[in-house]
Amino acid sequence: MIKQLYIICLILALVSFSSCEKEETHYYTTATTRLELSKGEELIQIQGTITLLNISNQQSYSTSTFNNSQAIMQVLRGVYSLQGEGTVRVKTADGSVSVRYFRVSESYIEVLNNSTTIVLHPIWL
Repeated sequence: MIKQLYIICLILALVSFSSCEKEETHYYTTATTRLELSKGEELIQIQGTITLLNISNQQSYSTSTFNNSQAIMQVLRGVYSLQGEGTVRVKTADGSVSVRYFRVSESYIEVLNNSTTIVLHPIWL
């Protein structure tokens, strides 16, 4: 009788431990910012800084690393404001090359999906 009780307890323990699943939570996501130029303009080089500020907890994320016109950051999911500035070398449709100073600003961006792309339209200074 004790042997059967021991076996039943062992089976219940195995079933209860095997039914537990590891809860997966994904608090972070990828935010990709992309600088969009006017039609006929080609980006040659970019140098600047993009900063995302979490509106809820005031945590900020910054990057100065660009791949072509894109900057990628791992951020906590949430709602952000964005500020950025820098310089770009641009080739225009007529073939001339110019250096321009730009700023970008967004007051409300939802970064909630697995990957969010934020298209930025520069303000030329």
